[in-house]
Amino acid sequence: AYDSARGGWYRVHITPENSEVSFDAIRQLLAYGHELLLVTKPHIEVVHSLCNAFAGDANRILFRFTIGCVIRPEPDTETGMIPDTESAMKADSESGT
Repeated sequence: AYDSARGGWYRVHITPENSEVSFDAIRQLLAYGHELLLVTKPHIEVVHSLCNAFAGDANRILFRFTIGCVIRPEPDTETGMIPDTESAMKADSESGT
């Protein structure tokens, strides 16, 4: 969230373990009239709780979900190079992982 009075952005990492504390921070920011961009991993239980808790403020909250890749290819033993994603995915599907 951007705080124009302080001239800066706030970061709140919302996880299932800290959701109540994070929700309190979100409530305070909304109470001061801020619009929020929430960037988070899509923990489904957190997203449901956010939507339920802040339905009345839906016009002031935007979500951006970050999704990482679970493929971590091993470097080639001869060259030390990391294979491209397509090759890594093919190798994973062939190996059954």
